[in-house]
This record gives sequence, structure tokens and C-alpha cells, in this order.
Amino acid sequence: MRRIVLALLLLLCAACKPGEEPRPNIVFVLVDDMNTRLLPYLPALARILPDKGMSLEMTVATPVCTPSRATILTGRYAHSTGVKTNGVWAGGVWGFVKRGHDKRTIAVWLQEVGYQTGLFGKYLNGHEGKDAIVPPGWNRWVGYKKITMSRYDFQVVEDGGVEKTIEKQYDTDYFTDAAVDWVGTAREPFFAMWAPMTPHGPFVPPPKHKGSYDRVDFRWPPSFSADAAEVTGLTRVRLSMMRGIEDGLERLIATLEKRGILDRTYIVFTSDHGLFMGEHGFPAGKGEPYEETTRVPLYVRGPGVPVGRTDALVSNADLAPTFAAMAGAPYPPDLDGRSILPILKGGELDEPRNRVLLEWFDRYGGVLWQGIRTKDRKFVRYADGTCKSFSLATDPYEMTSGPCDDAFAQASDDFIRRLGSCAGAACARIENE
Repeated sequence: MRRIVLALLLLLCAACKPGEEPRPNIVFVLVDDMNTRLLPYLPALARILPDKGMSLEMTVATPVCTPSRATILTGRYAHSTGVKTNGVWAGGVWGFVKRGHDKRTIAVWLQEVGYQTGLFGKYLNGHEGKDAIVPPGWNRWVGYKKITMSRYDFQVVEDGGVEKTIEKQYDTDYFTDAAVDWVGTAREPFFAMWAPMTPHGPFVPPPKHKGSYDRVDFRWPPSFSADAAEVTGLTRVRLSMMRGIEDGLERLIATLEKRGILDRTYIVFTSDHGLFMGEHGFPAGKGEPYEETTRVPLYVRGPGVPVGRTDALVSNADLAPTFAAMAGAPYPPDLDGRSILPILKGGELDEPRNRVLLEWFDRYGGVLWQGIRTKDRKFVRYADGTCKSFSLATDPYEMTSGPCDDAFAQASDDFIRRLGSCAGAACARIENE
């Protein structure tokens, strides 16, 4: 018995120096296309995360899948990664790999300091066509290879590039099983990225939650201007899909509790971007700088994280350096984002941020619009010279645009010009002005 206890203690502190506390584990949950208006209809999600930790809202600089995920993985804005769209003409997964960003991700940084790393689900759009390549930095890999409209009979790539076809299991459930199994046995410290493609289409709910919201009526915001029947149908399905995320989170929490490591594990939940649900005339989709696509929830619970809300400005470029800070891992000094760990511990950044960047590109990488968001205002300049200017304090639904040539617009244009081409520490200096 004594030998077993000693072996367990050695395993627990395999990556610790004498006298140091075990380094924390990190479970990162990244969903896809989640509008924040879904949240009130997901009480289990609230019970699992914001009721147990900190609730923030995160600005997604470029609200589309591959550019946002590239930013999340590397801590660099789209204009820095060169991954400006999903397609090959302006980056995509091809540009991500060609520019060597796959060798400069949070997984690589954490693996270098002794973390076990695992990904379960979606990586980057188009990666499933990259000849079954498992990127650098991952000890465990269970990723999409081929997505199907039924969410069954899909293909995955696992460790070593092994391809499998999963015939009889719903895709979110499959990746949940893989994540739970790994979290239940992985050597500490570990970083698990659970990234099911939910509530992104194909819009097929898991069988056990099909019809869960058929009797629910929804309240539309003042900005709603679309076919209510169409949006209602989509919303009911997407919420049913999110029930599978609640199930997965509950299983992950139970697994961490069973191992006795929940109190030293950070759990971080967010979405790669939002999605319209009838607001501003869009029944779905993204590509416009409204809050529905550029703002997503960021929930964090874990060691030292107090329960509550904060209105601190946070960007998706901050996630990678924050994960590194949680792990005590060094990261490149030229990141556009910064660690927000002081905020998550109940404090403030040494130099509080006053604005964050927004940017959107055409299929060839040309700028279509760029903007800034402060705590209570937003300004966006389009390539044709027109603008959108909103006071979020008095017009939270962005119904009435202000002038394009007043003092706020002129100052914003200057910040846009500089932030839209910033790199590294220069981004923070401009954001702090």
C-alpha cells in the first residue's frame, strides 16, 4: 500500500519542483457559432460555469472560424497571422501551416514545459483535408477528418494520423467521450481543448435532446428583422444541440471531481465567434461588426478565480497568453494579445485596456472594414469610406448610427489605422492610450 501511495504522489508532482504546488490543469471548451442570446435558455451551463467563477464578454477581432481560431491558438490578430479568411486565397489553414503558425501555438508552448496536451473536435476549417496531419504540440489528437450533413458516418484522425469512420455515434458525443476518457487518465499537468462543432450547422440535434425546445417561445430584441418562423426553427435546433455541450461539461466536471483535481483545474468556455439570429435583418451568418457576431461569452472557473462579473475589455488574442500564464510557461514576446490572468484573479491589468480591435477582409485579404470597441462605444470604418458609430450605453442594440466625422470618429480613425497594422507590444500601447 505504501508503494502505491508513493507512486501516486510522484505521479502527481512529476512536473513540479521540490516545494512547489502542482501546476494547474486547463480544460478549454470552444464551441462554434454561439449567439449570446442562447444563454438564458441554457440553465445547466450557467450552473456549471458562471455561477462558479467569473463571467466576461470577449470581443472576437475577426468573427469567422479560421481567422478567429488562428488568433485563439497563437495570440496574434488576423492581420499578423495572415489568416484572414477561411479560404486559401487569404490564408485559411493552408496559410496557417505555410507561415509556420502550427509550430507557434499554445499547445507547443505548454508541451515544451511538460504539459500533456489533447485536442478533441474541430481545429481549423479545411484541416480535415490536410492529409491526416496531426499538428505539432499535441500528445493526444482526435480531430475531424470528414464532416457529414447527418453528423453521423463522419471521419476522424487520431494519433499518428490514423483515420477512422464513426458510423453510429453523434459527432459531439464521440468527441465528448474522447475528451472525458483522456481527462480521466492524462498525466498532470494537462491542457485539454474540447472543441465540438456545436451549435454550428449541420443543424441536427442529438437524439436525446431532439424537440427539447419545441414548446419554447422566444423574445426577439428590438433589432430583430427577419422571418420569425425561420429563426425560431433554427434557434430551437441550435439550443437542442447546446444541450449536448451541457452534458459534456457535466461529465468533464464529474471526471475532474472523481480524480480529485477539480480545485486545481481551470475551465475556460467560449465560442470562436457569434452568429446572427434575426438581428439587423440577418436570419443567420456573420461578417458584420454588430455585437451578435463580435461578442461572445467568456466563462472561467478555477483556482483563485472569484465568482462575479467584470466589464473588462478582452480580446480573443488574449486567450493563448492567458493559458501560458496559467501554466507558468514562457511565450513569444511579440504576441498581439496579453495575459488577462490578473483580471481572472480579481485584479486589474497593470495598464488597463481602453479599446479592442475589429477587422474583416474580403476573400483575397483586402480590408472590408476595421473598427474599435471601447466599453461603451463602437466605431467601424468601411473600405468605401462610410462608417457605423454607436453609443453602446444608450443604444445597446446598435439601431442608430452616429456621424462619421465628429471628434470620436476622427480619433477612432487614428486608432484603427494604428491598431489595424500593430504587432506585439505596440498593440497593447495603442489599446491603453
